[in-house]
Amino acid sequence: MRRLGEVVRKHRLLLKPFFQDKDISKIGRVSFTRMRSILDNNKIPLTDNQYNLLCKNFAADVDEFNYVDFIEVLKQYEQESWNFNFFNWFYQCFIFIS
Repeated sequence: MRRLGEVVRKHRLLLKPFFQDKDISKIGRVSFTRMRSILDNNKIPLTDNQYNLLCKNFAADVDEFNYVDFIEVLKQYEQESWNFNFFNWFYQCFIFIS
């Protein structure tokens, strides 16, 4: 998840609209194959093991992926990296000025 969060943050990807577009019934779920195609189309390739792990952790049903929970968890990893980089940059600037 950390690597996914870094990729999403680095490329400033908004994945939710892609998932919502494929969620015909508007219930916060898409099929596993649609999930993989959305991530592939956004240049987030997954190995088969990573794909299976995401499917297992965010399964809403036997063959559906809960993208709402996935995006909420992913946001935490996006922000964690950003906060660390910002404070690290701020600290380095402070040392340089002193």
